[in-house]
Amino acid sequence: MKNANPGQCRYTPPQIAAWKFCAVLLSCLLLAPPHTASAHELTNITLSPGTPVVAVGGNVQFTVTGFFDDLTAHSLRAATIAAGDDHTCVLTAIGTVRCWGQNGSGQLGDGTSVPLAVIPVQVSGITTAAVLGAGSNHTCAVLASGAVRCWGDNSAGQLGNGTVNPTTTSVEVTGITTAKAVAAGNSHSCALLANGTVRCWGANAAGQLGNGLNSPSLASVAVLGITTATDIAAGAFHSCARLADGTLRCWGSNGFGQLGDTTTDNSPTPVAVAGITNGSSITAGNDHTCALLLGGAVRCWGFNMFGNLGNGTAVNSPIPVAVSGISSARALTTGSHHNCVRLADDTLRCWGFNSNGQLGNNSIVDSTIPVTTGIANVVAIENGGLHSCAALANGSLRCWGSNGSGQLGNNAATNTQPTAVAVWGISAVSSIATGAAHSCAALGGLVHCWGSNGSGQLGDGSFFSSDILVPVQVVEITNATVLGAGNSHNCAVLASGLLKCWGAGANGQLGDGEGTTTAAPVSVSGITTATAVAGGANHTCAVLSSGGVRCWGLNGFGQLGDGTNDNSLTPVTVTGISTATAIAAGYNHTCARLANSTVRCWGSNFAGALGNNTFDDSTTPVTVSGVSTATGVAAGGDNSCTALASGGVRCWGDNSSGQLGNGTFAGSPLPVTVSDITTAVAVSTGEAHSCARRSDGRLLCWGANGSGQLGDGGTTNSAVPLNVIQTIFATSVVAGSTHTCALRADSAALCWGSNGLSQLGDVIPTPAAVLAWTSSNQAVAAIDDSGRARAIAPGGSTIGASYGGRSISTLLTVPGPPDADSDGVADGADNCTLQANPGQLDANGDGYGNLCDADLNNSGLVTTADFAILRSVLNQSAGSSATAATADLNGSGLVTTADFAILRSHLNLAPGPSGLHP
Repeated sequence: MKNANPGQCRYTPPQIAAWKFCAVLLSCLLLAPPHTASAHELTNITLSPGTPVVAVGGNVQFTVTGFFDDLTAHSLRAATIAAGDDHTCVLTAIGTVRCWGQNGSGQLGDGTSVPLAVIPVQVSGITTAAVLGAGSNHTCAVLASGAVRCWGDNSAGQLGNGTVNPTTTSVEVTGITTAKAVAAGNSHSCALLANGTVRCWGANAAGQLGNGLNSPSLASVAVLGITTATDIAAGAFHSCARLADGTLRCWGSNGFGQLGDTTTDNSPTPVAVAGITNGSSITAGNDHTCALLLGGAVRCWGFNMFGNLGNGTAVNSPIPVAVSGISSARALTTGSHHNCVRLADDTLRCWGFNSNGQLGNNSIVDSTIPVTTGIANVVAIENGGLHSCAALANGSLRCWGSNGSGQLGNNAATNTQPTAVAVWGISAVSSIATGAAHSCAALGGLVHCWGSNGSGQLGDGSFFSSDILVPVQVVEITNATVLGAGNSHNCAVLASGLLKCWGAGANGQLGDGEGTTTAAPVSVSGITTATAVAGGANHTCAVLSSGGVRCWGLNGFGQLGDGTNDNSLTPVTVTGISTATAIAAGYNHTCARLANSTVRCWGSNFAGALGNNTFDDSTTPVTVSGVSTATGVAAGGDNSCTALASGGVRCWGDNSSGQLGNGTFAGSPLPVTVSDITTAVAVSTGEAHSCARRSDGRLLCWGANGSGQLGDGGTTNSAVPLNVIQTIFATSVVAGSTHTCALRADSAALCWGSNGLSQLGDVIPTPAAVLAWTSSNQAVAAIDDSGRARAIAPGGSTIGASYGGRSISTLLTVPGPPDADSDGVADGADNCTLQANPGQLDANGDGYGNLCDADLNNSGLVTTADFAILRSVLNQSAGSSATAATADLNGSGLVTTADFAILRSHLNLAPGPSGLHP
């Protein structure tokens, strides 16, 4: 990817072009993700156990340890996510825990009582966490030592410390020292111990503690009859376990059949789930339960009003039913009334309740069958009450659904997003553009757009009055190089030099001569050599390879630059411009940077946006005063800016929100110097804010900030540049009306500011690197996100682990049935287990192999008659043992198959048979 042209706001070939509108220009900010281990930092990585041999049906737990540059060893693990009703937690690679969202009961564990946190906060006092579990309003963690610590709501004793006092910091669960996993329900918790037993504590009105009673317990009690558990789950008022033999047990509330035992009767002791003997893992929602089966199928049972069971109906079921179309699931998670699975190709499918978009399919309509989320490279998943999260292989964490308490962790609990969030599923971006309430990105020649679509500006062939939550692909474009956006329309320069536009077109801004709005791209008339494009409120301009500029659309203020005020449905030539290198379009004015580093502007000038020391509109280009070393140009609502070769930035025009950046709020028809910027290489201007990219990739923004578009974490306007709150190493930046987007060095797109129409494409950076597990032969061995492998069938499978760019693998062998003589025939089917008999040779056809044949009379059975022959040959009396010393015919001291071979030779029997069948 090439670097953006210095100083460009509206056009930054080939990386980023601003789609600007009168109130359109966005400052772009780029966020570096939180620090994670990368390939160059991880100096060593080991995987254990080495080359394990596991019997069919058995398990093995793999662990990874790495040494970092400081020679500190860390136990690495998959990023475990836990989600409660309105909060989310994640386990970092070094054993700490970070949580965000609702905190009214202290469930974030940071020692504070603030009502909510919109960005992750660290849980106090936990540094060796291995596994997480989240209930409605409490959270628990299993430590590396096997102890369990919990925090948050404790009204029913669900923290297990012998009290009912809530706590904002973690407390130790009494008497638990060998835990392997923890599960949390509405007001109860359970732990799986190393010996296969399960202990639970807290509320118990429905029998969810499994101890045969219905009274609550402030300390852990043993679940009756469970001694071989390998997995546990907790619903609102019920609990479940998967046993080592693949069967399932559940206990507690059963009003909707969530125990799966064919009844709707509550049970204070475990009951068997009907019809499942090959379960791999189990999860529980409020009133329904689901299990992942060996092989990848999923079954669910219980409450089904919202399609919770995924079988295409809304009918409750007290027995497991198959989830439609799922046959290759690797991981399963359940929220209050929705479920998601990670498939073998690491994509997601979700089903059930979708009131808040928790299924991730750009809809709020419930689904009774699994739907595609559009997210890939998933390594871990977790569902909360009304939201969902997924960790990706590249180390990012995606969350979607309800966010009223900030449980998505994107620094907001409202539609305003003042810090950058990663755009959903968008990477390897070559150009981005932002309109009034939508955004677009070019990647690999394709174009994806998201946000407002009332005028078809997303280009997918449809019109929606509501916003589009995740990027959709623009149709019919496969070779885009540069993008530009106006208020509600977009344009793309193709590799051939042709220009395509789509969206609002009533004022001719699409340039196809029709003057109509379209949801699919149309060709701009007469443009075949475009190199850059910019969109204003209702007009568009393009730079040609010759250096000329052509514009089209609304022209009431002369913004087309052809010397008239006549609107045009097709491109007209801008007067006197022949050496343009960059273009920018504001609300009703346009500016171009020329090859001699000067800037010329035309159109509306009531606020001084043309920079020629007047307030008179101009239908032809005028020279901006005092600018002779411009490296690029940017146009906002009614102001303009340029970056200079010296590293400074100068702006002119409207300054009511501080968008000129000179410490005042007074407008200026002449360029003024932006304060404290000396190393700028590019500038971008939105409706009333601007951002500059420094030579080190960091970003500064100033001006209007009511929607958080300055990225400083606040919403207060600023007349001087402010550092973007996160350290970002940007390659380009663009500013829209009240939001901003930027490209990071790794080609990821990030956005911040106004999000009322989903123009940010909400996704958040990860708090930790992710350990990803793979099995080369899923038919032989399956491995889950925690590193636990299960042997399914004889054979071999390579188990791989990767973390921070480093990977390691080992061979897991699953042996076949016992084969004592190692001849490749299992003992149960071998006609001779004493010695190798690969061909199953049987000379006399009596069913006993030649080397193990005691049927001396070839009757087809070994009977007393055969022993009579043996005794007769050996001159033994009828009561003598056939194993007497005299049967040692070769004098070896033992009676062996060699002796029987001698005997059969004496009897002139067919060669080979020589021994007693075992």
